Amino acid sequence: MDKEEIKKIIHDVADNIVQASHQEGRLRTRSQAAASPKDGAEPKSDQSKGVRRAIRKFKSAQSSAARKKLAKTQEEQKEEPPSESEEQAVAEPPLSKTTEVVQSSEDPLKNSIPQAVGVFLYKPLTPLPSLAPYIQRVIEIRIAKEYMCKSNKAYRMRNFWGSDIYTSDSDIVCILQHSGMFIIGDLPPDKIAGVAVYFRVSKGRNSYQGSLRSGIRSKKLGIFDGCSIKPENCRVLETLGTTEELIQMAGVMSETIPTSFKKSSPINMRHVIAPPETEVIFNLSSEPAYKFSLPAFADYSSDPAQRTSNILYENVFYFETADRRYELAKEDNKSTSYRLSEVLSPFEKDSKFMESHAIPLDKQFVKPLLSGVGWKEFRWSENRTLHVKEMVIEDISNFKCFPLKLSLIHICRCRRYAVCRSRWSPYH
Repeated sequence: MDKEEIKKIIHDVADNIVQASHQEGRLRTRSQAAASPKDGAEPKSDQSKGVRRAIRKFKSAQSSAARKKLAKTQEEQKEEPPSESEEQAVAEPPLSKTTEVVQSSEDPLKNSIPQAVGVFLYKPLTPLPSLAPYIQRVIEIRIAKEYMCKSNKAYRMRNFWGSDIYTSDSDIVCILQHSGMFIIGDLPPDKIAGVAVYFRVSKGRNSYQGSLRSGIRSKKLGIFDGCSIKPENCRVLETLGTTEELIQMAGVMSETIPTSFKKSSPINMRHVIAPPETEVIFNLSSEPAYKFSLPAFADYSSDPAQRTSNILYENVFYFETADRRYELAKEDNKSTSYRLSEVLSPFEKDSKFMESHAIPLDKQFVKPLLSGVGWKEFRWSENRTLHVKEMVIEDISNFKCFPLKLSLIHICRCRRYAVCRSRWSPYH
């Protein structure tokens, strides 16, 4: 065979191979097309694939162009300074109604505590001293929590005149409620010792208008010869002050009672036993009392009749710390044991109250602490401290003594006990 015949055979074989491969490809394409369509859908052709590919390229080109345009715009904005309207819009965002109310109510001067040049201690039905030296100045009045309730007798009388600006003889607790600085409830507030109210003093006015505010109505008044007071602020106190401060504040208070108020009976100084080496100070009720001293309680007197243990047969001792008052009395006339109690609401237990109630005080006015204690168990020290059993009372400042005055119920009980004892006694 020559070379030409060999080439022809090779070309024929190659053509057959190509035709067979084409035939196999067409069969494979038909089988795939028959398996792929679903729910009558037609198979995707090569032409549709190309169209979709072209659409994707167009969208990508469009999005890239948009991103480039946005970046260019931002660069131009950075180079240009913002306008005044834009700065205001950025610096002052729109506020909600709640924020506007809070901001309108906030006043930096209202929250500041003014500097007081005079400090006074409140006592019901007791007017302030002359405030002429404090005109155009600020004074501070401290109120114990025991008086900050509706049971305060001065609060019930509603003796205060004016609105916003009041007369200087007005009741401070009524002003506190009327001005809205503190809401007075049925019971004294807890967890505080009291409040301090700050007033701006000015001259008396020709008229004071009455008004109804916070559930309490103030009275109307014409010309007032005294001073006017305007409440400016109020703060809560954890303590009313030290013993020296309370004595100083009570000492500057006026001792005269206004004619419009009910005058209390004078203090009978014979009820106060004056042991040696004592001096008069003021107690929690702003009344004279005797300063605590060791000879007054430690039975140092050479005369047995003047010893405290013998005095307590016919009297009851009341001694105080900075904010508490205690009652020391015998269990009964024939007993040699003593009882110790804490007086509730000591600021209200003045001499008038003590004269109108039984002594020792009834159970509703005291809180029992110890009973059946012998006199030798009371250990008094020079540093004004009392040790009795496991109890320690420190910083005793003053004391008073009142004679026994039993209630009718107590007297009846004692007589009944005496009658029963005499009836069943083997010696009768």
